Amino acid sequence: MRNKDQMLWDIGIVSFVVTELVLYLDTHPRDEKAIQYFNHYNSMRQQMLKDFAIRFYPLTLDSAEACDQFAWGMAPLPWEVCA
Repeated sequence: MRNKDQMLWDIGIVSFVVTELVLYLDTHPRDEKAIQYFNHYNSMRQQMLKDFAIRFYPLTLDSAEACDQFAWGMAPLPWEVCA
């Protein structure tokens, strides 16, 4: 089982890929290969966010429903995270 820091790192990488694909698709909306990549990585990102929310706390409002209880306040504030 991966630890929290590794999961956050992986989510960050996949989120970067999804963001870049969105920017590319803004200017190339008919690129079928890019759409396939976007669909693949976006579903991967959604699953990673859900897994993280179940183990720790939700990172986005979309992943908050994965928790059995409302745990939005469980996340550390940005200034509470140690480097």
